[in-house]
Amino acid sequence: MKKFIVLPLVLMLSSCAIPFVGNSSLPGDNELNEQVKPLLLSNGASELVEIKNLHKTNGYEQNPNTYTVDIEYDWAFKIGWADLAKQTKPTIDALVKQGTPTASTAPSLEDTAGAAAGIGAGIGIGVLGLAYGEFKAGDSYNTKDSVTFIKTENGWRLSSKPKTVP
Repeated sequence: MKKFIVLPLVLMLSSCAIPFVGNSSLPGDNELNEQVKPLLLSNGASELVEIKNLHKTNGYEQNPNTYTVDIEYDWAFKIGWADLAKQTKPTIDALVKQGTPTASTAPSLEDTAGAAAGIGAGIGIGVLGLAYGEFKAGDSYNTKDSVTFIKTENGWRLSSKPKTVP
């Protein structure tokens, strides 16, 4: 007789505890890797840096359909500042070598576009140098941020953009 009373009681109590075991319906590391990580590296930064250890540190529900996730990750330079500067130097040198164009020595549109891209890259390298000094390949930085997800019919979707690196 006791078996018939104990078994329904155990089943009833265990079903009440299920929601407290862990809510897998909230956004977590899977959503971070699929939706946030690609946005961290914008404008070709994936050639310069890599993201490591992206994970959720905390989260809170703003309402039943909105969830904010505190994230933390490390990002590291794949190439050092000096090597990066060497890569852009040939393009800048090509523009300087062209000098002031005349009708007979005017550079082609392709040469001018390539040189302009090199100058833009040179400016970008200068800005990186000011921000991070003469960084080396492997230098890493820890970053904390938060992003917001909204619940849709197809799961959680990112509704805010993270800060990009570098």
